[in-house]
Amino acid sequence: MVECLLEKGADPNVTHSIDYTPLSAAVHGGNLSVVETILRNGGDARQGQLMHNAVLAHGEFPVKLAELLHHGAPLDDIHYADHWPSLRFYQDLPRGTPLHKAAALGNVPAVKWWLAKGADPKKCDVRGRYPSEVARMRGHGDVGSLLDRYSVVSRL
Repeated sequence: MVECLLEKGADPNVTHSIDYTPLSAAVHGGNLSVVETILRNGGDARQGQLMHNAVLAHGEFPVKLAELLHHGAPLDDIHYADHWPSLRFYQDLPRGTPLHKAAALGNVPAVKWWLAKGADPKKCDVRGRYPSEVARMRGHGDVGSLLDRYSVVSRL
C-alpha cells in the first residue's frame, strides 16, 4: 500500500501542524519495512522527530535506529527545538532529547543504546534537567544510576 501511494506521487515528507511525517508514523509504529520503503523513496530522516518517535516504537528499535542514523536522523536534539509550528503546541512541555524520553520510560536497553551511540547524558532538557533526574522523577532509580555512572566514565 505504501509503495503504491509513493508511486502515485504521495509526498513522503509531508507534515501537518506539527513535525510528524509518514516516516514518523512508521517509526512510531515500529514497522521497519515501511520505514525502509519510505527512506528508499525520498523520506528525509532529518524531519519528523524520528528519534523521539523511535523511543516509543514497538519492536526491535536498535536495528531501526541504526538505519535512521545512517540516513541522518539527529541523535541528540531537543524535541521540536527546530520546528517552530510544533513549538506553538508543545512549548510548555518538558521537552528533552530521546535519551530523556528513554530514561523517563525506564527503558534500559534504549538508554544503553543511546549512550553507546554517543548521546550526551549531561544534556539538559528545556527545564534544565539531566536524563538521570528525569528517570528518578519517574521512579526509575536504576536508570538514573546507570546514567550517573556513564556520565562519570565519559568525563574521564
